[in-house]
This record gives sequence, C-alpha cells and structure tokens, in this order.
Amino acid sequence: MTARFARPAVSKKDNRVSAYNLLPEVMPMTSLRPFMLILLALAALWPTREPRGDLDAAGQERQLDALVTLDRWALSGPPIADSLGRSALAVSVKDPPNGQSASIELTADFAQPDRRWVSVDYEGPPIPGRCREISMMAWTDSPGVRLEMVLEDSAGGWFTRELSLPSAAAWHRLRAEVGSGRDWRPWLRRGEAARPIEQPVALRRVRLLRPESNAHATVVCRLADLRAQSDQSGFDMLEAQVSSGRAGNVFVSGETPSLQVRMVNRADRPVRIALRLTYAAFDAEVGSAQGPPPITMTRRAARVDLGSVAVAPGETYTRRVRCPTSIYGVHRVVLSAADGARERRWHGSFAYVRASEPGRRSASRRRPPWSAGSRFGICGNIGGFRDDLEAVAKRLNGIAGAGWSRVGLAWQQVNGAPRVWAWDPPALAEGPVGAALRSARTPLRAPHDASQSCPDEVTLAFWARISGPNGLDQVAVRKWGPGDRRNYGAYFDRETGAFTFSAGYENRRGVIANISAGVSAYDGQWHHYAATYSRHIRSVCLYVDGTLLTAANHDGGRLRTTTADLMLAQDFAGDLDEVMVYRRALGPADIAALVRKADPPRDGLVAWYAFNDPARIGRNTAGNAPSVTDLVRDEPDGVKLAREAASEGMATLAILGFPPAWASSQPDAARFWLHEPEDNAWTGYVQQVTRQYKDLIAHWEIWNEPNTDAFWQPRPDPERYLRTLKSAYGAAKRGNPRCTVLMPGLRGPSGKRSPEARAYLDRLLGLGAARYCDAISVHPYRDGSPEETDLVGDLKWIAQRSAVSGARRPLWLTEMGWPTHTPDGVTPRTQAAYLARAYLLAASTGLVERMFWYRLHDSGPDRTYADDNYGLCEEDMTPKPAFFAHRTMAVLLGDARPDGELSVGGGVRALCFRSPQERFAAIWHPSGRTWVAVHVGKQRVTMTDLMGNSASVASPHGVLLLEADDMPKFVRGLSATVKAQSGLIATVGPLPALTSQGPDAVSRQSPPSDVRVRIRNPYPAPVAAAVTATCGRGVEIMSPATKLSIAASGVAEFRLRVRAARGAEPGQVPLTISARLPGGTVTMHIELTVRSAGPRS
Repeated sequence: MTARFARPAVSKKDNRVSAYNLLPEVMPMTSLRPFMLILLALAALWPTREPRGDLDAAGQERQLDALVTLDRWALSGPPIADSLGRSALAVSVKDPPNGQSASIELTADFAQPDRRWVSVDYEGPPIPGRCREISMMAWTDSPGVRLEMVLEDSAGGWFTRELSLPSAAAWHRLRAEVGSGRDWRPWLRRGEAARPIEQPVALRRVRLLRPESNAHATVVCRLADLRAQSDQSGFDMLEAQVSSGRAGNVFVSGETPSLQVRMVNRADRPVRIALRLTYAAFDAEVGSAQGPPPITMTRRAARVDLGSVAVAPGETYTRRVRCPTSIYGVHRVVLSAADGARERRWHGSFAYVRASEPGRRSASRRRPPWSAGSRFGICGNIGGFRDDLEAVAKRLNGIAGAGWSRVGLAWQQVNGAPRVWAWDPPALAEGPVGAALRSARTPLRAPHDASQSCPDEVTLAFWARISGPNGLDQVAVRKWGPGDRRNYGAYFDRETGAFTFSAGYENRRGVIANISAGVSAYDGQWHHYAATYSRHIRSVCLYVDGTLLTAANHDGGRLRTTTADLMLAQDFAGDLDEVMVYRRALGPADIAALVRKADPPRDGLVAWYAFNDPARIGRNTAGNAPSVTDLVRDEPDGVKLAREAASEGMATLAILGFPPAWASSQPDAARFWLHEPEDNAWTGYVQQVTRQYKDLIAHWEIWNEPNTDAFWQPRPDPERYLRTLKSAYGAAKRGNPRCTVLMPGLRGPSGKRSPEARAYLDRLLGLGAARYCDAISVHPYRDGSPEETDLVGDLKWIAQRSAVSGARRPLWLTEMGWPTHTPDGVTPRTQAAYLARAYLLAASTGLVERMFWYRLHDSGPDRTYADDNYGLCEEDMTPKPAFFAHRTMAVLLGDARPDGELSVGGGVRALCFRSPQERFAAIWHPSGRTWVAVHVGKQRVTMTDLMGNSASVASPHGVLLLEADDMPKFVRGLSATVKAQSGLIATVGPLPALTSQGPDAVSRQSPPSDVRVRIRNPYPAPVAAAVTATCGRGVEIMSPATKLSIAASGVAEFRLRVRAARGAEPGQVPLTISARLPGGTVTMHIELTVRSAGPRS
C-alpha cells in the first residue's frame, strides 16, 4: 500500500496536475499482521489535544499535533525536473518515542546536488496567545542533521530558525523559543523591510537541510509530538475573518466595496473588545485600532470605528462594513481588536478595478477596447481555475487587456498512434465483454451532471489493457478539475504503471491523496481494476482481477465535488471496457462478480459504459441514472483552451513539440518526449495540425526552452533543434501558408548571468535558424530589475544577431515575469514596477511585437515555491498590484509606438510614446527617488499612476513637478517640444560627519557643521521658495526654516547648520529637507553620520 499525500504541483510548462512521488511503503494484504492493522487504526482515530478556552493561562504547554497521521502534513521541496526524486512522507510505527503510537517519517533524497532541502508542510491553525516556545520530537538516521522550523505570523510574514539534532539514531526534543522572535530570521523578498514577529504565529514548515557532508544521498528523519507553550487569555481565543464574500474580492467602478467581518469567541467567558477596520491603497500606511475614535478618511486610506463589541462564549459576531473608495488598485485591509493595552490584527485585501476607460468605446460588450488586437498576452489565463473563479477569471482577462493566450498542444492527445488523429471517430476492439474502446484514438467525456458527484462513497471499476508507458499518467476514469479540485479518479502511474486511486477532500485544501495498488499494468494484457472509497468506514480498497491488494485505513472525510466533466481514457495508451461508476463502496463479493462478468449490481450505479453499441459507442447503460449523458468525443486540451480563448475575443499562440514514444527518436528513453522527434512523424503531425485547426490557431511556437535539459534531452543541442525547426517550418506552411511560426521559445537571455542562453541562440542564429521562422521568441526571466540586468541590451543583441545571419525577425517575449514567493522573490509592489518598466523598455526598442506575462493567477498555494507565485492575481484570483500595472500598460501602450526619450539626468528614465489619441511620457527612477520638472507648456496636465488613477494636475508657468520613484508615472497629452530636468533639490559637496560629545560633557556642545543645499528654480519666472528641515533624534538643526528668492531658471544655495545632540548615540540619523515651490513641495531625504568623540582625556 502506498498512501501518497502532496500539495498539487501545476507544472509551469504544460498545466498538468501532478503529485510528488512519496515513499512506496508496500504492504501486501497477505503480509500484514493483525496487530499492525490495529495500531494503524488506533493511530488514525486517536484524538489530538485542542487548545482550551480557559481563563488566563501563563506558559501553558499543549500538544498541537501528535504526528501519528498525515492529515495536516504534506511533502514539499524544490523540484528538479518536476520531481522530488525518491523523497517521501509516510506514517511510521517503527520505534516511536515514549507515549506515541507512531510518527511521521520524512525521507529526503539529496542525490541531486542542487537540492538544498526537503520539508514537510503543516496546515494547522495559529497557536493561540503569545507563543513562548515551540518544540517537537525528532529522530534521524544520519549524523550532523539540521532542521529549520518556519513560522508564519499574523501579518503573513515568514520567519525561520535552524536547530541541530545532537546525535543520530535517538529521539531528541528540539525546542525553539519564540517570544519576540529575536532569534528568528525573517524571510524577506526583494524590496521588503525586516520587522518583528507579530503574534499569534503558526508553524508552517519543518525543513530538513542538506547535510554539509555529501556522504548521505538519502536522509531519514522522523517527527512526533508537536507542542507549544503560550500565554493566553479569552482574548486570544477569538477567531476572526474579514472578506468580501465574492470571487476574487473584486469590486468594479460604480460599486461600493463592502466587507464581511466575522468573529467567533472560542473561550469559555465573554470577551469585550474595541473593534476597528482600516483599509488603504496598497502603498499607503495602515493604521491600528488604538487611534482617534471617529471615522476618518483620506484620499488613500480610511478607518472605520466599529465601537465596543461584546462576544459571548461560542457566539459569532458578524457585521457588513461599507468601504467607499475612489482609488483604483489593491486595498489592504486590517481588522484590529483591542483589549486594553493588547491588540490583535487580522489581514485581508480587496481590489477596486476600472471596467471602462474614459474616451474609449468598446465595439463589444464582452471585451474592452484596449484588449482587442492587444500586443499583450498572458500564459495560463484560460482554464485551470476553480469552478467558483471561472467567471471572474474571464472578466479579469478582459480588464487586464489580455489579447492573447499561450497554450501547449499535447502531441499524445492529437496523434496518439501512427495515422490516428483526435478528430477521427472512436474505434472499437475486441474486449473481455463484447467490444471495447480503443482509447488511443481519443479520450471521451460525459458532460457534468450532479448525479456523477460522489462525496461520501465511490466505486470505480473497469477492464483495461495497457501497451506500456507513454510518459504521462494514464487516466482510465476521472472527475476532477484543476489543482486539488478532485472528486475521484483512477490512473496508471507514468513511471511504475501502478493502478492508483486519486481524490481530493473538502476539508483539506491543497492536498491530493493518491493510493496505489503497487502492481504494474504494463504487460499488454487485460485485467480488471476496481477502487472503492468510503468515508463512513474510513477505507480505500484497491482490487486487481478481484484480489484485494490494498486496504488503507484512510480518513479523508467527504470528497471534494466539482462541476468538471466525467472523463475516460485521458492520455491512455491502451483499451478500456465495462467502465462503471457507483455512488457507494462495493464489497469484495460484488467486485468478484464483476470479474466473473456477471450482471453488475444496479444499486448506486450512475454510469456504465459497455461500448457494445457501434451506433452509440459512448451510450450510458446505467438504467437507473437517466440524467447522466452519453460519452462524446473530447478534443485535445490545447484545442479546448484555444476555443475558449476565441470565445473571449483572444488569439492563441500554441506550442508544438514533445512526441509520444512511437514518434520519438529515443522511444526507450525514460523521458522520450524530450528527445528529438522522428522526422516523418514530426512533419506529418505539424502539417496535419496546422491544417486541421487553421481557422482556430494561426500562430505556432516550435518547442519550449530547448536550451535547457528540462525540455531537451540528452542535452541542449542547437544543431538537432535546427533540424526539428526546419522540418516544422516547411510542414506548417504546407498545412497553412498564412500561419506564423515562432522559434525557439528560448529560456533567457537574462543579462550577463545567462551566457549559456546567449551562446545557444548565437549558434542557432549562426546556423541560419532565422530563415525558418517568422518571429523569434524568448523568455527573458531575470533576477534583478530590467535596467540592472540590461533587458534592452539583450533584445537589441538578438535583433542585431538575426540581422547579421541574413533574416531580421521581430521579437516575441512569450514568457516573462517576477514571482512574489518568500523568501527569494520580489514584493507585490516590486513585481508591478518591474512589469511596467520591462514592458516600457521593450516597447521603446521598436523590436518587440508581443509580450506575454507568465500566468494570470498564482498556480498553487505554496508561498515559498517560485512557480506558484508568478501570477498577476493571487491563487484566489484577488488581483495583485501587477494586475493593475498590466492593465495600465495595455491601455497606454496597446496602440502606441516609441517616440524618443527625454534627457532628464540623475538616473531618471523618461520614455515617450505616441498613440492615435495622444503623446505621453513614462517617468521613473530605477533605484531611488528624485524630483523632476517636466516643461509641458500648459497650465494643467493629466497624470496617471501605475494603478490607472488619473488626475488633472496644475502646472504653473507650464511646468509640472513630480517625484520619480520605482513606479512609473505617466504624463499625458504632451507636445513634441516637451523637456524635463532633475536635480531640483540636492546637496553640494560631501556631507559632514557629526561628533557627539556624550552626556557627561556639561560645559561643551558639539561643534556645528554645514550641510550645503542647492535649490533649482525650474520656472521661467522668479520664485520665492520656503525651505524647511526636520531630522531624527540625535541631531539638532540650528536654523530649521528659511526663505530663498530664486531667479527665473536660476539656482540658489544655502547652508543648513546642524550639530549632534548632547549624548547622541553613534549611527545614521535621517534628515529631510523640503522646498515649497509654486507647483508643489520638493523633498530630499538624506542620512547624517553621528560618531562618538571617544573618552575625555
């Protein structure tokens, strides 16, 4: 028996759902001892101690989880080639610590040198109160093992602490003090500032780190008895949630946002609190519950005092709170509860989006005008969404300005065998009971019907004959949607061929259970397979030819139902017969009767596909379930996605490549689909596909990232890829002479840190590859900003290199993005800034035709895994700031062309563009903040921020003042003579170092020093500038305010006298200098150094 639990991993390249392979702990029924079964059953039923809602308890220790089941635990780690190798997670009854019946056993495969850690993720609730200490029992088979505990605090920050096991082959209790978090290291994203831990905290992960010595390729670690000490009162037993109650937490212009506050008192006494809700634009400060009492509102933030609230024991308090706003973008929400001096916070967010754009009319109600014919596309923006998110995903696609979708077309689904095509009618073969479905031709589906849903019990039974592996999990029958939205299914493992039952659960988000019979089906013979699940008796049973091979004590609860269609023969290399689905768990006698080919029992039978009617091959013969429809031919996934994109007004770029075994040049290789295809099969496939779907798909990309060994085996080879490209180009043009062919979907280039990508493309273009494509496609992912990694330089180099090779081609950026994962990603703000700047810089070259962001929404729940966090929206479809940045780019850049760059100086970028409607400039500073004067030549001008908020701004004397920072701002309606300048306020010369005399220097003050400041008048008329200065603690300003008269377009300097305050601590002290000009106040922030004078002589 193999019980596999994993967070679903959506592959970055093919949208396939997979689960990490866990430890195959094979226990045939014939070898299981009775006492082992009893122990496992007791372990699954043994209750864990839950926190009580006592009166105040100081330092109370309680067990959080006994770790005798995997109910709240899942395997995790950095996949290499989409795999964790032989890493595994299982329940173990081997030598548990005292007082425990079992433990969980983590096997970490470190054979790959790049794998730095493997972990178990915990889905338990926060620890009530102020956690003092967290501890657990640990055992390992290897010396020198180090573990990391990872906490999440109430504000969503992650913190880690390393612990060492004193010795191997013995149980030890590992303890980690929490408290203020002094010894915990924050996991910070790029652009994120460190902050203290905000209690309460929750354990999220235990990481097993790679041993410092490479002697141990595999490390086994067992964990048990998770405990915590915390100080708590009834106040700490409050559970609260603040949410919009709608999909994606999206409100559209014209609506008034409102949030539902829900609070439950789990204590055994009443709790009275002061409650306040604060919401603010994502880049504004969020207040607390302990502030001025009345309702207050500014343009970018608002606080709503909900008053004093009493919640009785077990009572639920609910309230709907209106949150009016006129600011487009993401709004952060904080619900604050105060009990005297103590305060707790719960966090949320909502998005306020503009569905229309002033002055632009849409020809279609379904698509905004800036998305029609857009140069912008999004990968993963069609399909793959939860049922409740489908509608909002479609709407957000249009609002974001997505004019394109990029999808993969699986060769196996289109052309599963020689001369067999997806558009051929289903075929029959001789089966064990009359005719059977020859499923290599095409999968079949029965449209969703409520009677197919099986939440409590299910039986799947069928005959199958499988010819062998095809590189994919071969699904016999399934009813599941994307991710963990699985009701039930049965498949044969891609590697082992083992018959496997798969399901997801209502109460275990992000977890898939895959339970295997442990016997391979790859023998080319007919066998009968059956799988049953019952939540009532907590059991999963798997039968092969009537023999019970697996009986797992399994308490998953209710299965997660879905509106997905019922599918048969997905990616299936074989034949199927007598497929049956029951809404109950059949017993061994009923299964044996099916094997004997007796008439099946009718009680609970909802689907029975016998394939014995040539006129209606997919007829459902389950007479007591008439509402379940017959099977119909299913189209390849990529084609279905393209049709859905077309229905939403989007064009499709489809990827061709990755042969099935019969069409691979290396059919016996472990990963045959990554090898060069056999030429005749490849050219036939490309020609047929481009012809068959020419009215649906006109743009084709040949392969994906062939310069990486993750997508081309045995190693990247430009010569072999060129052969594949040449054959495909000719075949595609024969299939559809008007189609567009792209190559090579290159990973990179990514600045100076990707010499291999440049070398690969240089060789490929040198061989003449540009003559066999209509555009060059690249994936310019990069770790840093687009400026520091020289995105423009990369694009210009590709264009120049293709021109030298004899065929200059336009560029398509068919994947790009910056993930917001913890700790190595970027903050949501930085993601939005990088997106906009990358698109602006790419568009300014005039070389790029199309740009695709990688993913509309985060593809999974793991906040530490990069591939799960590239989205423009969160996993629940709540837009991130990058969504609004994408929309702003689509609105402004959609039909604009580059129109030069303003020379500003000071590191400021000011790119100009011209569209049929206007000329505008995008202005930003890549690495700092500085004030810029834009000479617009009129008294008012329209400005738009990156979130799409526009305002008419005064520009006295025809000069606009704006502060340039990392987020581009847009000045619109400009003339051809516009100019700009920076350096409006600056220091002159070196900054002084101030000397602190110390508190004992009674008779002496620190000597004053001068900070020389220069103010530039950007106006064509004299101005009077009021200058003020403020500083932090430790520095005194001797003349904090002054007035300057500055001539037209002139410069004035003054000296600001400062000195160290008596007894000032050594260090950096902030100093802010502001000058009020007619068009606004320009500000400069600097830091002064304070040093100690040393001991007195």
